[in-house]
Amino acid sequence: MSDSTPFIVVLIAVVILITAAAITLLNREESRYRKLHIAHENLSAWAYSLEECVGQAMITSDAHGRIHGYNTAAQELLGFSIDQVRGHSIFELIPLDGNGKSSRFNPAPDSAGRQVQAVRSDGSSIPVLLKVSQTRLGDQNLFRFLISDLRAAQEQERSQQENHIFRTALDSAGVMVALLSPEGRIIRLSRECADVLEVSPAEAEGNLFWEYFQRRSDWASAQAYFERAKVGALPTRLKATWITRTHRPIPLEWLILKPAWDKNGDLSHILAIAAPAAPRTNEDNQRALRSIEHVAGRLAGHFEDLLSTINGYSELVLHELDPASPLRRDVEQIVTASQRACDTTQQLITFSGQRLTLLEPVDLHAVLGTSPRIAVDADPFLPDGALTVLGNREALAEMLQALSENAEPGADGTVRLKLAQTVITDRRTTLAGEMDPGDYVSLRVSLGKVIDLESRAHLFEPFGSSSHAMGLATVYGLVRTCGGGISVLGTPETQSAVEILLPLIASPATGNPTQVKVSAIS
Repeated sequence: MSDSTPFIVVLIAVVILITAAAITLLNREESRYRKLHIAHENLSAWAYSLEECVGQAMITSDAHGRIHGYNTAAQELLGFSIDQVRGHSIFELIPLDGNGKSSRFNPAPDSAGRQVQAVRSDGSSIPVLLKVSQTRLGDQNLFRFLISDLRAAQEQERSQQENHIFRTALDSAGVMVALLSPEGRIIRLSRECADVLEVSPAEAEGNLFWEYFQRRSDWASAQAYFERAKVGALPTRLKATWITRTHRPIPLEWLILKPAWDKNGDLSHILAIAAPAAPRTNEDNQRALRSIEHVAGRLAGHFEDLLSTINGYSELVLHELDPASPLRRDVEQIVTASQRACDTTQQLITFSGQRLTLLEPVDLHAVLGTSPRIAVDADPFLPDGALTVLGNREALAEMLQALSENAEPGADGTVRLKLAQTVITDRRTTLAGEMDPGDYVSLRVSLGKVIDLESRAHLFEPFGSSSHAMGLATVYGLVRTCGGGISVLGTPETQSAVEILLPLIASPATGNPTQVKVSAIS
């Protein structure tokens, strides 16, 4: 054995030791790398799963702009699948420089966001709000692009602007608009609607519109109309009457209930559009009363002929019957009813202007003194002596009797009548006709109740607005008989009064009175 043998053995042993140490170190590093790789994959999987949980569209890219992550919300918004975009540049989806390419990828983090255009799979572009954030996953720098669709926001803004313009136009046009829920509750009122109904929009919201806009007696029919409107089964325009908070009726010229559906075909709301009816003028009321007069006069003439026959035969039967006959009471009832019908018929004739009347100078003080139910409050400036008017004594007495039955009595049971003299300088229109300039006596009594404009139009119609059979229609007819005028005074918020004007003459006329027809007096 040579002298170098021990040295070789030692060297081999050292090499073996070094090799073993290197192998052990490599095994440790390999195990550590595998653990880091598994942890990185787990972290990446967790990060991507977190992106999927985000409801907002999100795209993740590396530092070079290559797409790594692309959640489900982004797929629904842009239409691309993950396989179609993975590895592609983010600028192909969001061309920040306008041409779909970028020579240099360096997006600055932007939490506020900016509006850009995003490309969809069908080639169209949509407005989006882009927010950029930078993060680190392991040893990788990543960029997250949060994308918000601006189409819905822009559509909502445009819709609000259109609604504002629409409401402004409707308000200026004097049209009342109410937005109703499918259940019939008030969502919103236009300014015009709130002003006319004397409510604040906030106060009305949430109430059922038929309970808030209409009388209790009309609730059932209004609700039925609303249910029909929900399926579009209503006429184009309806006639209706709404009420204010003070229960003042507002007649509507027309009412439209228009349903609206959302994108899914579900009923979203009902739009109620209405136009208040223009108040009737004295000329309109005059024309309406003249038409009713014409019809009432012709009917009363026919009834008078029929009742004359009924009365005649009833009287004959009553005269022939034995006083002890069991039929006598029944015939007496027929005679009584026939006489009452004759009285009503005469009142209709008076209302219609077909009553023949003798006009002559009459002292009004003397006529007023014969009515125990009327207490006169004379104007202190009224001249002393006789107050002579052109009329008919019996007609004036009958007029005062009918007026006292329809006016509001005081605490002592009498009706207070204000008597004054007035001068008409210009031609005046009343319900009974045109009044020429001149001197007139004014008789004014309070009806003791608030009468709205709609009810005023029917105040003097037969059977129109009084518990009495003819109501103020008799007063109207008798005023026309005497050649006077009649009007309703007061506002819809205050108690109404009736004013009667009778022509005043300076001194009693001489000669025989003239027989005239009421219809010839105007």
